[in-house]
Amino acid sequence: MPKPKGTPGGNPTPVQTSKFLKRKFPAAKDLSDDVELASKPLCVELPVKLDEIVRSLPDKSVWLRATITEKLQRDELIPGDVQPVIEQAIAIKEAAPTPTKKRQRSQSLSSSRFPLSKVTDEAEPHEALKPEQLIRNPAGWRGWVDKPLGGDRYQITFENGLTDEYPRHLLRVQEG
Repeated sequence: MPKPKGTPGGNPTPVQTSKFLKRKFPAAKDLSDDVELASKPLCVELPVKLDEIVRSLPDKSVWLRATITEKLQRDELIPGDVQPVIEQAIAIKEAAPTPTKKRQRSQSLSSSRFPLSKVTDEAEPHEALKPEQLIRNPAGWRGWVDKPLGGDRYQITFENGLTDEYPRHLLRVQEG
């Protein structure tokens, strides 16, 4: 909270420069400056799908204002003195882009990937590891195979004494 003018530590002569005022955002870019806006914003919760669509719009506040105005006009709930504001809002809504349906992530990725059955059919199986065989884990740690644990998993002991289990596809065989 700002300190009152003239209090110790506060700015004794606060000034908003023209440079500062130019950078201020307009309250509503779709309405003229003479239109008075409500002191509190109107907030609503939407179903998830509708929320995603509205949030994807480039000027969602402009679009929402125009849509609400249009609905109030259709239901004949607006008095006559507000008509110029309505016409301005509707003109802006018509100029605004209509929302396009976004593809879901799973849809966009599935087309660029091979079917899982093709990948697993064409992949070469890893050779089985033998006890005392030198390997490296994904982090690059050097270790030795202690024993197979079944199900393509192996117990590995690393140089620092740590023992852990890994699936075969994560281990790289090292020479030497």
